[in-house]
Order: sequence, then structure tokens, then C-alpha cells
Amino acid sequence: MFTKSEIRALREVSMDRATVSRLHNRLSMSQSGASVLVKRLQQKSLVITQRVGMKKFVEMNDAKHAVLVKELLQTYSHVPWEELLADSSLIILFEIFNSKTCELEGSLSKRTVSRHLNRLAEHGIIKDSAGGYLINSRYGPLIEFLEEYQSYIVREIVGSLVEDGVILWQKDFECLIRTAKSAVKRDDLFRTGISRFADFGIKLITNYDYYFYSEKKKKMRREDIVLHALLAERDSVRNVIYCLIFLKKFEQELDRTYLLKEAENFNIRELVEQMLVFLRDKKRGLDVMLPSWSEFVEKAEEYGVL
Repeated sequence: MFTKSEIRALREVSMDRATVSRLHNRLSMSQSGASVLVKRLQQKSLVITQRVGMKKFVEMNDAKHAVLVKELLQTYSHVPWEELLADSSLIILFEIFNSKTCELEGSLSKRTVSRHLNRLAEHGIIKDSAGGYLINSRYGPLIEFLEEYQSYIVREIVGSLVEDGVILWQKDFECLIRTAKSAVKRDDLFRTGISRFADFGIKLITNYDYYFYSEKKKKMRREDIVLHALLAERDSVRNVIYCLIFLKKFEQELDRTYLLKEAENFNIRELVEQMLVFLRDKKRGLDVMLPSWSEFVEKAEEYGVL
């Protein structure tokens, strides 16, 4: 996230490239403090530095999230972004951007949340919506920045966890990752999808492992595992067959309400509904991505499901 000093430094650099000495003077901090500040901004891919003679210049990076924050600071220079983008306030903006609510599950006190919400509303950054809040559409660059910076953060996290990780889906600081190598073991990284099918008696050969990154989840439910398998290869009939086998094997234990709610989040609810209807009615219907019932039965019998 950002500190107030980082936003002040970005405001200076966004207007014109600056020297570290100028930042040290304008921000009223020591030379070493200004150097550390610039390094932090470099680590976030927001600025780059260039030495010319004895001077070290700092200018905005051309990474997309850096370009967007520069546009935001220049276009709305009158807004006190030092207060509105720093620390807890940015966390709250991400929450509103992702879910239109402000349910931070105890990570911030109600008093802190209320203070930041009031400040954001006072400057017209957010507005009330049915059951929550919305970021004001007139702050388009802010909305674009939040989306891009969130993606950047997730990419950096994935890069630190998996050397060859490919992000297949990402939303709200969660993502589904495909990798040919083992991932770092962490409490917020879960093996999932067809990589877990063997744990439930459905043994498959695959060239990849799949992981789900989430700071919110505590474990992978069966519903999560089959949804992640679908999400990884939703256009593969072969993959759909294996997911149908999984659903059939555990049809009595599955929480359908949770299954469909999560499917909506992944934008695959229609496919999941058709799969459930297929298992109930024993016929394909109109979706060409589903197998014929006889094809399903043949494969399901191999795994002892029927």
C-alpha cells in the first residue's frame, strides 16, 4: 500500500522529474530518508531513477498503474490524495471497488472505517449505493488505477510464490494459478482443481498443478475444487466430463447454494446450472460443451461412480 510520504513524493514527481535532493527539501526529510522513500517507490514500479553527473533524477515509471496514478494526481491536483490513498484509506477503496461494501472482517476498527468513509464521501470520491457504496464514476482514473494496481500486486505475489505461474483468473486479491512446478507452501495458497481430484478418488494424469491464492479462505471446499477445475479449462469437454464425475460422486454432500453463488463470482454459473440439470435429467440439452449421457456413463463407470 502507500504511506502519506510516498503520495507526496509521487505528487512532486508526477509534475516533473525531480532530484532526490529536491524531494528531501520539499518533503522535509533527511537525504537518507528521501533515498529510502524513492527505493520503496521503485519496488512498486512507480518511479525510475537516472543519474546525470552528480545528480540522481526521479521520474514516473511507464508501468500502467504508474501512468494511471500520475493522471490521477495531475487531473485532480486539488484533491488531498495524501489522505485518501494512503494506509487504511486505500484498503477501504479496494474493498468498495471489489464488493461495493465495506466488510473488512475486523481488519480495521469500525471507528477507523467510519473516519475514512466520511473523508472519502466529503471529497466526493465515494457515494451511497443500495446496500453499500460506489466509487464516483467521475473519478474514472481512480477506478482504473485501483483495478490495475490490484492486478499488479497479485502478479507480484504470484511471481514470488511460483516461478512459472500463469494467472488464469484474478479478482479481489484472489487468483487461480497454473504451474508446472511446485509452489511455495503458505497458508494463503491452496492446491486445487484437477490437481486435487486424486485426493477424492478420481485419479487423473496432468502436466500442471493448480493453486488458488486467497487471504480470506481458510480451506478448499469440494465446491471450490470443482469450480476451479472448470475455471481452468471451461472450454474442454474432457475437463467438463471429469467435473461432472466429481459432481456426481459427491452430489449428496455438495452445498448447491454455495456452489452456484461461487460459480456466479467466476462467471460460470450458467455452465454449472446446465451440468446439474444434465446429471438430474440424464441428457445434454442445448449446451455442446456437455457430453452425451452415454459418453458420461462410460467414463464415470471407469471411476466407479456409476
